[in-house]
Amino acid sequence: MTDKLAKGVPGTEKSYEDLMKTSYAARDSAAAIARWIMASLLAVNGGAEAAVLSALDKAPAVARAAGPWFVIGLILAVAGGMCSWMALRSLISHIDEHVDHNKGLVCGEQSTDSDWNGATVFALLVALLFVASLVCFGVGSIAAVRA
Repeated sequence: MTDKLAKGVPGTEKSYEDLMKTSYAARDSAAAIARWIMASLLAVNGGAEAAVLSALDKAPAVARAAGPWFVIGLILAVAGGMCSWMALRSLISHIDEHVDHNKGLVCGEQSTDSDWNGATVFALLVALLFVASLVCFGVGSIAAVRA
């Protein structure tokens, strides 16, 4: 226990419990959102690729024009999912450091902006990959219609 907790500072124990509950809720929410986005992108691009492959013998030009875009979209969705896991790990690590009994918000220590750099970089990369996957679906769809 920290000195503050040992001395019985009012509200410190409750603050710690509240921060831990908030930390767990943030983890669950972030993970659920990332899973939903990745599953949606995998379903959209995967379904489109399955449709292209099923029409391969009837419309090979469509498969050549749109197929690679859907495969790239699938790869980007998986990469985005992996980066969301890394962002969440980085964020959880940061939160855990600052919710620890010996550090962080319980003891009044302030975090710096540089502490968030890892989570921020991965979060931006996740957004970029997920948007790129969606763009690949759109480009592949347009290519399929034009072929």
